[in-house]
Amino acid sequence: MTRFEALLEQRRQLHLKAAIAAWQTIHAQLAGKGIEHELFGSLAKGDFREHSDIDLMILGKLTWEERAMVRRIAEDTASNAQVALDLFFAEDFNEKKILALLEH
Repeated sequence: MTRFEALLEQRRQLHLKAAIAAWQTIHAQLAGKGIEHELFGSLAKGDFREHSDIDLMILGKLTWEERAMVRRIAEDTASNAQVALDLFFAEDFNEKKILALLEH
């Protein structure tokens, strides 16, 4: 492994550690409020890269207040960890699109 490759791997590991910590915080807060959610994408599949993000699907029907709360929790946590977030609400999509996203 070259020094450059080692540096890239070190950065990937730091980014992965930050993403896992952010996900654990988001998961705990949403679960504590009874919000159904699912992690998908590269973090869920173990294929997380240096520039990957957290892909999160919110399940169920939520009020506007609940949606705002979910956004605040997820976006603030990801931002504090300096990890990008893709947040989706299942109720905004048809079943076919939801399945396609979750398979991503």
